[in-house]
Amino acid sequence: MVNSEVDDFIIPVLPSGKKLLITILSTWGDKHYVGLNGIDVFGKDGNIIKVKKISANPPDVNVLPECNNDPRVVTNLLDGVNRTQDDVHLWLAPYTPGHKHTIMIEFHQVSTVAMLRIWNYNKSRIHSYRGARQVQITLDEVLIFIGEIRKACGGILGGVDAFGDTILFTTDEAILSTIAENDTCYSTLMSSAYEEKLHTERPPTSSFTEENERPFTGIRPNQITSERNGGDEILFGAKQVDLILVTNWNHQDLIGLTGFDFIQGNDTVLQLSEDNLSCNVVSETLNRLINGKNLTTDKRNMWCVPYDGQNEVVLSLVFETLIYLSGIRVWNYNESLGMSTAGVSKLKILLDGKAMISPISENELFWIRRAPGNVCYDFVQDIKFGQEVAQYISYQNTSDGVFSPERFQQLDLYEYPDMPVGFVIQLNIFSTWGDQYYCGLNGIEVYDDMGKKIYFEESNICAYPESVNVLPDVAGDIRTPDKLIDGSNEDKTGAHSWLAPILPKCLNKIFIVMDAPIKISVIKLWNYSKFSRRGVKEFSVLVDDLLVYNGILDEYSEKNLTNYGCIVFTNDEDILEKEGDTIIKQSTNGQVLLLNNDPRTATGGSLPEADPALRPFTSVSLLYRGYTSQSH
Repeated sequence: MVNSEVDDFIIPVLPSGKKLLITILSTWGDKHYVGLNGIDVFGKDGNIIKVKKISANPPDVNVLPECNNDPRVVTNLLDGVNRTQDDVHLWLAPYTPGHKHTIMIEFHQVSTVAMLRIWNYNKSRIHSYRGARQVQITLDEVLIFIGEIRKACGGILGGVDAFGDTILFTTDEAILSTIAENDTCYSTLMSSAYEEKLHTERPPTSSFTEENERPFTGIRPNQITSERNGGDEILFGAKQVDLILVTNWNHQDLIGLTGFDFIQGNDTVLQLSEDNLSCNVVSETLNRLINGKNLTTDKRNMWCVPYDGQNEVVLSLVFETLIYLSGIRVWNYNESLGMSTAGVSKLKILLDGKAMISPISENELFWIRRAPGNVCYDFVQDIKFGQEVAQYISYQNTSDGVFSPERFQQLDLYEYPDMPVGFVIQLNIFSTWGDQYYCGLNGIEVYDDMGKKIYFEESNICAYPESVNVLPDVAGDIRTPDKLIDGSNEDKTGAHSWLAPILPKCLNKIFIVMDAPIKISVIKLWNYSKFSRRGVKEFSVLVDDLLVYNGILDEYSEKNLTNYGCIVFTNDEDILEKEGDTIIKQSTNGQVLLLNNDPRTATGGSLPEADPALRPFTSVSLLYRGYTSQSH
């Protein structure tokens, strides 16, 4: 639930009126579009208030000259399908910073509002930044709310808190009880309600009677299956959680984090207050860890304390009653690439004094991924409790397993040790095969040290710039980063490829981001086939910011029997024999040491700098949903 950000404003109790006006003042970062997934308005009788008319200004993206019959219209906000990524249930409109963007809802009659829920734009992890942030709401021209709406998670799992915010206009238990009967999401609005649900519905698994003893873990009561790991989430009960920060990424003086969330079940975030949180090192900025401002490089929204490399730093969270957790979500310290070394590298988690076992190392230490020092992608890391220990490799990207900028100068850049290991694979694109305005790929595959293909989810891959949809004159183009891992790499229509604009002074990048380190034997790349000149030419591959390869990817040609190139990090004879004709040419040009030391900072290559005003329009869209389609 949200509170007003204006100190002297008080949310009124049970306001009445006929015309509800929502004014969106800002997005979560997108400069061109604003959108929502849905709006629910409950009356004091506990039912959804009947709406006579809904309109918006701007109405939708169809007001743009290049859009035609786009399905993301404002009436979708009332269709009741809100936990979705499907365009036919979303609303999207052009956004102009500094201007007001409004949604008008007219009820059939004067009604009393008890609760208002706003489902924020949730098309994908990247597109969630098109969601509304600062809003003000009036009812018959009387202000009833002003403040911030939570950004949607970009997925389809989780409680209502993962998709937006709920505003209550009453604390009357009778009214809230009636709403709860008609609203399936209500049981997860407040932690107390969710805890009560756990206590009443959890199947018995133990005869424990002592309050200070840990209860057995159990399956989430409503048996929701997580699509992320193919099984049910396991909940662990505790009254105290200790996060022991064991080591950092080699900073000499500091250790810190940007923020964290505790997760209940499938991505429902536990609401925390500063009263829950303490540290064994004196700190006046603990509130930054739970302020929700995690995708940032602003140190004013990060927390750090002195660290001598010897004494552990302990963050403790204490609760009045037993709380149930399935995991923790961590954003590491991210002020800059150099200062990211102050981030936590090893973490120990205690629940009521008992250490959790890491699923990737068979011990009590969890590896925390180093932050990128930028916001090109969401660097959040999910740690799930209760997972079976997997046979992952140890994280070791240098001889001593410790990241240090100085070690870059000591490495032989072009004879990298077999099979690099890390959390993040980064592809830097330096040039195309002739196009000045766009670059693209058809597909990427990564294989582990056993030669088995690693299967990624949409949340594992992103790009910067994300796709052609970042351009002001493009919307609904389906050539997004997730197409790189959909397995359809030979498609020539563009429907299963990724395409992004080449922007002035910008280096195009693709990221594969994992919550646990992976060991890489082979990377396969399929170049862009719809318009081959837009394909990648010169590129580099980094694993956790260490250069592992520079190369030149062949231009797509219909004459080639095999249209992919391989980067091989193993001397396995079977792999070398199989992929001998596909190994990508290695290059010693454009060496990359560190992201902030990159001598090549744009994707234009040797081509003359293009005039953005002459950029050709491009679009590949879903015709059966009424999108327009262009040639390239």
